[in-house]
Amino acid sequence: MRATRTAAALVGVLLTGTVLATPALANDRTGTQTASQEAAAAYAKGKVVSRIDLNVREKPTTHSSVLRTVRPGQIIELRCKIIDGQSVDGNRVWYRTGSKGWVTARYVKNLSYVKRCDA
Repeated sequence: MRATRTAAALVGVLLTGTVLATPALANDRTGTQTASQEAAAAYAKGKVVSRIDLNVREKPTTHSSVLRTVRPGQIIELRCKIIDGQSVDGNRVWYRTGSKGWVTARYVKNLSYVKRCDA
């Protein structure tokens, strides 16, 4: 499996002058992660810094439905951010969580770079 991905990348370099991305394929015998597992592992992380449970909402606004809550101190996955959401204590940034939902950045400290959500 590794030789195949390496060969594919080499062909991409030779043909285009750039490295082609070749996602890992599932293989239970070798323990190789699936492409979706690798993508999930690549999400940024954030730490909940609120004093009480933080609402994860359906949309990036406090007027939308609460899907679930996360506890103070919990580390959560952050897929991406928007910078023009509803203001919460002067902060208009909202994070799309690794699973379904949004949290306000006012109560989450990002622990690594969070990319902007695609338009």
